[in-house]
Amino acid sequence: MQFQFGVPLLVLMGLATLVVIWRKRGLGLVLLAACVLHLFITLTYRAPQTVEYAMPCWVIACVLLGIGIREAGPLLMRHVHDASRRLTASRVTVLAGLIAFILVGRDLRNRLPSFITLAQDRSTRTAAEAVLRGVEDTSIVWSQWHQATPMWALQTVEQLRPAVNVQYSYPDGAEPYETTFARRAAASAPITPTFITSFFEAELAAQALQVMPLADAPAWRVVTSTLPVSKPLATWDDRIGLVSVQGAPQQVEAGAMFDVDVSWQMQGSPIAGDSITVRILRLDGRAATNADVQLTQTGIGFKRVSLAAPYDLPPGEYDLLVGAYNGPTMYQANTGQPFVSVGKLQVAPTSVRLPPQSADQRAIPFANQMALAGYTTQRNGSRLSIDLDWLALQPLTEDYKISVRLAGDNGFQRAHDGVPALGAVPTLKWIEGSRIADRHVFDVGDYAGPLTFEIVVYNQITRIPLIPLDERFPDGVRIEISS
Repeated sequence: MQFQFGVPLLVLMGLATLVVIWRKRGLGLVLLAACVLHLFITLTYRAPQTVEYAMPCWVIACVLLGIGIREAGPLLMRHVHDASRRLTASRVTVLAGLIAFILVGRDLRNRLPSFITLAQDRSTRTAAEAVLRGVEDTSIVWSQWHQATPMWALQTVEQLRPAVNVQYSYPDGAEPYETTFARRAAASAPITPTFITSFFEAELAAQALQVMPLADAPAWRVVTSTLPVSKPLATWDDRIGLVSVQGAPQQVEAGAMFDVDVSWQMQGSPIAGDSITVRILRLDGRAATNADVQLTQTGIGFKRVSLAAPYDLPPGEYDLLVGAYNGPTMYQANTGQPFVSVGKLQVAPTSVRLPPQSADQRAIPFANQMALAGYTTQRNGSRLSIDLDWLALQPLTEDYKISVRLAGDNGFQRAHDGVPALGAVPTLKWIEGSRIADRHVFDVGDYAGPLTFEIVVYNQITRIPLIPLDERFPDGVRIEISS
C-alpha cells in the first residue's frame, strides 16, 4: 500500500473509513468488505502482478477518504442545530479536506517522479524490437515469458518481422529450467538459425554450444560448430588472443552498471590461473572497476561481463582496458604493455539520491538500483531467519532475485534464492524510496559453529549480478552472524 500512499495518508484513510461506517454503516461496510475481499484474493493468488491487481482496492480507499471527509463535520456536530455551530461543522470538513490535500501533495512530491519515469520507460520495447530486427526471418528465438510476450506483441500488432519464430521456453517437469532452455536451443541449432535471450553459461556449455552476441541487442546466437576466428586485437604471452570487445557504452553515470561482451582465443591448453581482466583505472592506477574471466579451455571463448563505475569516481574520460594475468603476474601484450585500450568511457555524475550515511550504519548500494539498509538475524532451534531491509534507489525496471548463501565450518552450506518478500513484491514494482522487508528462512539442523552469509542480487532473466559499490566489501557482501 505504501507504493501508492504515504503512512500519514493511510492513517487518514483509516480514520475516514471509521467515520463512513459510523455515519453510513451500510455503504461503509460494503466498501470496506469489497476492499478487504479483493485484497485477500489478490494476495493469496501471489502473482508477480499483485501490485496491479490490487489497484481497485486503492480506488475504494480513495472513495472512503472522500466520503469520510464530507461526513467528518456532521459527525462531530451532529447534536448542534444553530447556525454558528453548523458553520463550525463546515470548517471541520474543510480542515479535514485541507489535511488530505496536503498529504496527497506530499505523496505526489515523493512518488510522481517515479511514476513519470516509469511511464516514459521504453526499455522493454527497445529490447524486443532490437532482437526482432537483428535476426534472420528463418530464425527461432528461444525466450523466457517476460521476453517472448513483448516480441509477440510487436509481431501481432505492428507486423514487425512476423516470420521470426519466437518461442517461449516453458518449464518441463522437474528438470531445471536452465537445462530445459539449453536443451531446446541445442535441438534447433543444427536445423535453423537459433538465438537465445537468456544466457545460461554452464548449461549451454554442457550442450557443446558455441555462443556469440547479437550486435546491439540483448540476445546471443548459438551454434554447434566452431566459430570462425579473426585476427586478434592483441595477444598476451603468445597464447591468449583478444578476439573482440563489444557492447561498451560511450557514457555511463557513476554508480551505473554496464555490460561488455568479451571473446578470446586460447592457443594450446591454458595454465591453471590464466585469466582475462576488463578494467577502468583510477588516476592513481588503482582499479576503479574490474571484471575477471578465468580461462579453462582451448579455443574460442565468450563471456558477458559487468562493470560499474564507483560513486566516488570523478567525472571525466577513462580508458576501457583489457589485460591478462596469472595470479599476481600480469602478462605483457604484444604491444609491450600489460593493458590494451579497447575504447573510451565518459563517466558522468550520478543522478541517484544515495541514502544518508553514518559511521555506525551505512547502507550498501548494489549499483544504482537498490541498497541494503539493514538486516537482522534470528535463530529458533533449527530455524534461522535472515531479514533484509531493502531501499530502492530509483524506480526499477528489471526483475531481480535475492540470493542469501550461508557458509560455516566443515563445508556447511545453505542457500535461498527468491523474489523479494518471499515472492510477494518483485523488484519490477519498486519505486524510488520503497522499503521492502525481505525474509530468507533456513533449516540449519543442529549446526552450532560460526556462520557467515553472502548476499547476491542478480537479474532473473540474464543471471547477471548487481555489483555492490562499497569499499568495505571488495569481494562481495559477506556478513558474519554473531553467535
